[in-house]
Amino acid sequence: MKRVQAPLNTIEKLLSMWNSGFTTREICSVLKISREDFLKYVEKLNLVPALGNRRRLTTEDILEIRDMFLSGVHPRIIAEKFKVNTFLVYRYLARMGLPVEKYLDAPAVSREKLVLLFLQGCSDREIAMKLNTTVLAVKILREKYGIYRKYSTELKLNVIIRHILKDIYKWGFTTNRRLSRILGFKVASKHIKMLSDTLSDMGIDWFTINQTSTSGYTVLPLKMLGLIILYQRERETDVAVFILSSILGSPPRRTVTRLIRNWNAPEKILEEVHRNWGSRCRCLEVFDVKKFL
Repeated sequence: MKRVQAPLNTIEKLLSMWNSGFTTREICSVLKISREDFLKYVEKLNLVPALGNRRRLTTEDILEIRDMFLSGVHPRIIAEKFKVNTFLVYRYLARMGLPVEKYLDAPAVSREKLVLLFLQGCSDREIAMKLNTTVLAVKILREKYGIYRKYSTELKLNVIIRHILKDIYKWGFTTNRRLSRILGFKVASKHIKMLSDTLSDMGIDWFTINQTSTSGYTVLPLKMLGLIILYQRERETDVAVFILSSILGSPPRRTVTRLIRNWNAPEKILEEVHRNWGSRCRCLEVFDVKKFL
């Protein structure tokens, strides 16, 4: 996206008109800028736009709204006084960190739960139905927790990395399909690539199973094709046990070796597979493969 660099006098005029209560249409007309550029300036200056073409709230208005709210006036009555949408009043109050939930019948929901529902693709209306509350309450909770649709990728990556660390702490490794099942949205290779540097700094490596059979042997179940394995360095033994537990039948060791090398897996993974080759039957008894597929 092309970065907007507004002349200083344009910014000064925009701020002056904004604080005077001019509408978007009036500001765009006077400054001779498009609505798209206007919204970019607003975002850059960290201003909260009003809804539609209603008059804007000045700084003095916002301070008076805060004082009225703290004195016990209902947000709906505040909105009627200033002739603005009730949601806008709630939005300002939420951004100031004031406890608006009591007026919304908002549920006691954690940020993590709300983020997960949001990233699973639920609309505000669907989230409201799941939480047995109103759409307005969901919008205000999103505002309070800073959950915005334009930042959904960043939110998704933060959630993914938290669950990677949780699984690795317990099992030594995890897979993208296990993460997808737990989180309720698809964790794809593009997400792992975006996190590649961060994971590496944390001592976490990964590789993809891009082949499950050779011309003579079906070594692994077909559903493991495309599986991404993420693991903590020095926990290669856990990954090797997982691979050995997944092998079908009794393929020759050289066939399995060739297959693993085709994955471009680290040499240490192959070494651990060879070291634990004789205990394959015991691996099957102690390891539940299904939870990672």
